[in-house]
Amino acid sequence: MKTINDALEMRNYILKQLEKATNFISDLEKLKKTLNMVVAGGGPTGVEISGMSAEMQMIVFRKDYPEFYQVPLKSLIYLVDGSSKLLSPMSQKVKG
Repeated sequence: MKTINDALEMRNYILKQLEKATNFISDLEKLKKTLNMVVAGGGPTGVEISGMSAEMQMIVFRKDYPEFYQVPLKSLIYLVDGSSKLLSPMSQKVKG
């Protein structure tokens, strides 16, 4: 993701997936496939996208999509990277 348009496209895609998922409330398998997310890359952008997505799920989804909290399902965010550590190109001081 390199531009604001890239970020907006991603946000819009996530919101479209949420709308699509509202049709699958009674089908947990389809609901899980629609709501789970894979983020490729454990650098700053991948970590930020994963964190933003988790925050959206806790705040926005709960408020705007309460029907998702009527079913016993946790949507998952998978953050994958080829390195053994996240944020590997960054200094230890920056990582905290």
